This record gives sequence, structure tokens and C-alpha cells, in this order.
Amino acid sequence: MSSILIPGSVNSPDPLSRTVTDIVRANLLTPINAVLAVLAGLVLVAGSPKDALFAGVIIANSGIGIIQELRAKRILDSLRVLTAPIARVRRHDGVDDVALDLLDVGNIIEVRSGDQIPADGDVVESHQLDIDASLLTGEADPIAVSTGDHVMSGATVIAGTGAIRVTAVGAEGYAARLTAEARRFALVDSPLRNDINRIVTTVGVAMVPIGMILALSQLLRTDANWQTSLIGTVAGLVGMVPEGLVLLTSVAFAVGVVRLGRRRCLVQELPAIEVLARVDVLCVDKTGTITSGNMRLVDIEEFEDGATATLAAIAAADPDPNITMRAIATALHADAPAEVVDRQPFSSAKRSSTVVLIDGSRWTLGAPEPGDAAVQRHTMLGRRVLTLDHDERRAALVILDDEIRPDAPTTLAWFADQGVAVRVLSGDDQATVTAIAQRAGIDPGPDDDPAVLGRVDPRRKRDLVHELQTAGHTVAMTGDGVNDVLALKAADCGIAMASGAEATRAVAQLVMLDSDFAALPGVVEEGRRVINNIERVASLFLAKTTYSLVLSTVVAIIGSTYPLRPIHLTLLSWFTIGIPATVLALEPDTGLVRTGFLRRVLNRAVPAGVAIAFAIVIIDAVVGGTAPVLGAGFIALSHLAIVASPLTPRRLSLVATTVIGFIAMVEIGPFRRLFELEIVRGTDLVITLAVVGLASTGLWLVNRVTRLRHHSRMGMRAMH
Repeated sequence: MSSILIPGSVNSPDPLSRTVTDIVRANLLTPINAVLAVLAGLVLVAGSPKDALFAGVIIANSGIGIIQELRAKRILDSLRVLTAPIARVRRHDGVDDVALDLLDVGNIIEVRSGDQIPADGDVVESHQLDIDASLLTGEADPIAVSTGDHVMSGATVIAGTGAIRVTAVGAEGYAARLTAEARRFALVDSPLRNDINRIVTTVGVAMVPIGMILALSQLLRTDANWQTSLIGTVAGLVGMVPEGLVLLTSVAFAVGVVRLGRRRCLVQELPAIEVLARVDVLCVDKTGTITSGNMRLVDIEEFEDGATATLAAIAAADPDPNITMRAIATALHADAPAEVVDRQPFSSAKRSSTVVLIDGSRWTLGAPEPGDAAVQRHTMLGRRVLTLDHDERRAALVILDDEIRPDAPTTLAWFADQGVAVRVLSGDDQATVTAIAQRAGIDPGPDDDPAVLGRVDPRRKRDLVHELQTAGHTVAMTGDGVNDVLALKAADCGIAMASGAEATRAVAQLVMLDSDFAALPGVVEEGRRVINNIERVASLFLAKTTYSLVLSTVVAIIGSTYPLRPIHLTLLSWFTIGIPATVLALEPDTGLVRTGFLRRVLNRAVPAGVAIAFAIVIIDAVVGGTAPVLGAGFIALSHLAIVASPLTPRRLSLVATTVIGFIAMVEIGPFRRLFELEIVRGTDLVITLAVVGLASTGLWLVNRVTRLRHHSRMGMRAMH
């Protein structure tokens, strides 16, 4: 893979992603496209352009793949941990605004409230400077920074001002090093894609000897001219290629992307829909997933009359309230703000804020002293306790907690009902995280296998995900901070909240645009619909592959002319596979995704393909002409009815419509001439329909036996 240098980011690590040329080449120059292009060229050489219509799938299939991967590339290449576009650098003659990629080690940069620190450095000036490093470490509490302290790029200044001497920029900075591992191009591991690739590879290997034998048979053992022999050989080979399965899989995923977009979920890699449908462990961060990121006032324990009213008035008078003051003001609904004559904003160094009112009273709101017995009973519940002091006497205890998302318990219960285990991985205090998880309905689990873990740093999160994967689990990870980036990238499916850091959105496969954790069950159900319906229709495509392989082998052995032309296969593909498969792929189906996709598909496809192949041989030998096309079509439609079962009114109308459409193609003059078909009547029609009836009955019986065996296995498994 080649590196791409993003202009204006010379100090940032190069994103290792595929170039546009690489993407186009990888999607266009596929084995399937190469085979179809060669076969189409052979048909054109033989002078029958109509028989080359099958080559249109090259454009459709490649186009979908290119568009989706270019979209993913754009997101990966725009990965940035830092959102601050400039830094304020001190010069001899003042302060200059400097682009981040022009920062140098040794520069002195000024920071103030609201700034994101653009580079690692040492603090040389601090005026009550407080920073929030939660996006880097997961630690929720603000950090007081003094002269000589080291700060990391990506942290945010929440109070005060200061100056920092730069010690590392770009690729050497903490945030850049943390996310460098997430910048390399990597496709989601998709079991469905792997199975389809396995099918394509197997068929491709089989095509070589069978195609050579068929070509020799058509050229040397039949009386047809070379053009007819070549077209017959191409027909046999084209039928073996399951190009429609690859295309429909891409289309089904693309439709899933649109549907999830309506649910405000951005899909950045198509196979992520499938992976989420298979997830059996969901790892979540506390903030932004279980909690909303806001504080909630739980209670005020008064030790002095009027303390609550005074606190409400002080909160209402705060011109720049922090998250705590906003929670207090929202809960207490002060009628009028207090008259404040002096104010000392919150400082992490003092761990308090102070106001002096017009009557001379001094009120301080801050953290209690360690070991305060009156406070411990609340902190054991994961709550945050502040003391309100009036002229150095305790006036009240203010009890707050992280606001649980209203829908979090219901959402977590849904996952539990679906057999998906939930693990909480947080950088916050263990006791706090455990208490919050329990309030959301999560069992913390035993000590030797806890479901809730606190004080987890970014790399430990990633290692925990790897441990779960090694144990055989399919893992999804949700997160919103830079501290979640490595775990999001390591997970089988990373899910980012749009309200979080840019880095998490860039490396995740799914982004919840409304940061709505409750939307996840709908996303999972959409993934299940896509996968279950692809499984349903895959046997339609593989039945064609099977009958083409069997028919080509039989024809080569007996030395007869191949009974179908490429244009006939186009007709069969449209009405017995393409149109019905497209409709069935959009059906609602939210059942659990089971393992064994390939085995179940082949159990349906192989019997159908064998039945169609031998029916074609028999009808060709007895009736001849284009009657084999009619026979193959009706047996394939019987297989469609089996695949569509249970036949709901919608599915029954689909089967009926395709049957009527197929009959119209073989009976109506212009269509019949387009597909080069002959009229089948009288005894020939009776014989053809008799063979169709026997083959279809056999298919129904085989399907019935297969179903009974499956239910028997499921019953035995349930007993064990």
C-alpha cells in the first residue's frame, strides 16, 4: 500500500490508505470482472453482440465497490485528533496565529479557556489553568496544571490561562502516536464476504479444467461451426460465474446504508452491517453511552436554613456556569439571581469556587475533605458530593450524579435479551463506574470475570477487546473519546458517537449521528435483515452456478452441443434470479444470524442445480430446440418458490409475477425473438412440463427432508 501525504499536515503522520488509483484498480480488476470481460470479448469475436449483455454487471459491481471505498478513504484520510486550526505563538514583537503544521519544538504557545492544546509541552505560565483530558484518558475530573507540569496534545483548557513550551509536535505528539495505529487501511472482517470469496475461488478453479474440456468437446466432437461452438462454450462458462451474488450483496449492503442513514446512523464500511448483526459482546464506554455527559442534582442536605435558596440564586447569577452549576440551576429554578460583589471561579488547585454577596456573606462550593464520613455514604453509590460552606461553616451537602440516558436501561436490556453480553470499559474511578453501571441495569459480574472495569487506559481497552476476540467472541465497541480510538479500531465493529472526538468518528465503522445509544437495536436489526436475506437469495445464484458446472461436464462427456446460449442465460438470470432476488433481499427479517451460512446455502443450491442440469440434458435429448430453456426456467421458478417460503401474500405475488413475466418472454413475439427462442407446443410441451413436474417434486421432497433434519439438530442442541 502507498502512503498519501495530506497537504498542510507535514507534521502529522502520513495516513496509510490506498490511493484512488489503487481503489479503482482493486475493484475493477477483479477475477470475476476479468473472466466476464474475456468471455464477452469471445462472444463479440464470434459475431453475436446480443449474447454479450451479461458483461453489464462489470460496470454495476465495480461502480458500487469504488464509490463505497472512496467514501471510506476520504474519512480515513481526514482523521484528525486535533480540531484547533491554529496556535497562538509568542514572538519578540507580540503573538502570532500559526498553523499547526508550522509549530516547532521550543515555541511558546498561549492557551486559554476553550482551547484544545495543539502540541505536547511543558507549562511555563499558569494562571489558575485547568484542563480536561477526558478524551485522552477517560478521566472525567478536571486537572489543575501548574508551572513545570507536562501537558498532552488533545486536552482541552476549561479554566484559566497559561503558556506552554512545545516539546513534541505532529507525529511525536501523544494524540498523534495514539491514533497512528488507527490510520492504516483495513477492511472489516466479514464472514459473509469470506464465504462468498471462497465460493468464487472454488468456482474459478473448477472453471479452468471444465472450460478446457467443454471447449475441446464443442470444437472437436460436434458438427457446429466454430462460432456456434465458441458461443456454447462461453454460455457454459458464463453460467458458472456467480457474478450476481457479488453484485446483490453490495446492493443489499448499500440499501442497508440508506436505511440506517434514515435512523441517523452513518455506515463507513459496508460489511460493518453484517458484523454488528453477529456481535455477541458489546463493549461500551460510560460517558456518552450509558450517561449523557450531564450532571443531575439528586439532593441537598441542609445544615443551615435558606442554604438551598441561596445556592439557587448563586447558580442563577453565574455568567459562565460549568456543568455543575448548570445542573443546580436547572433543578432549583431560582426566581432571581443573587447580587454578587466578588467571584472566584472554580479552580482545580483549590477544588472550589467562591462568591461574596452584597450582604458581605461568603459562600464556597467545593469538594469535601477526604474521609468525610457524611460524604462516603453517597460516594459509595457513585455520586459526586460537594460541600456548600457559608463563612467557613458547612451549610449543606450538594449531591449530584452522572445523568443516565433515559433509554440506556431499556437498550441494555434488549441486548441482554438477544444474548449479547455488555462490558463497560471506562477510564473513570472503579466504584463510580460500577455504581453507574448498576443503575443502568448492568450486573458488574464476579471479581474473576468482571463486566465493569474502571481506570482502563487506551491500550488496556484495546487489549481487553483482543482478549475477547481470542476467546471466540465477535466484539463491538462504542466510544466518544480519543481514549477509545485503539479499542474502536481493534473491535470487529467500532461504533462512535458523533458528539465525541473527531478521531473516534474517523476510525469507527458506524457513527451514531445523534449520539443516540438507543438507536443501536434498530441498527442490529437492519444488519440481521441484510444478512438473513442475502442467505435466502444466495442459493438462487449458486443454483445457476451448479447447473452450469454439471451441465458443462455432462455435455463435454457425451460430446453434444451446449443446449443454451448466453442470451438464454440472461433471460433465466433476469426472471429466476435477478429480479426476485432483488425484491427478496429487501424483505423484513430480524431473526438471529446463525453460523453455517455456506452449508445452508449449498444444501438448497446444489440439489436445485443438479435437477436443472439433468432436466436440460433430458429435454434437449428428447425434444431439442430451445425447449431446455423453458424447462430450466420453470424448475428454477419452483426453486424460487422454495427459497421464498413461507409464501406470504407479498412473496406469493412475487413468485406469480416472475412466472407470468417469464411466460411472456417466451410467448410474446418481440421478446421471443430478442431471446432467440422457438415456440414449444403439443407433445414437446407435454414432455417438457412432465420433466419439470418430476424435477420440481424432487426438489420439494429434498427441501422437506433437509428442513426436518435441521429441526431435529436444533432440538437435540436445545436438549443439551
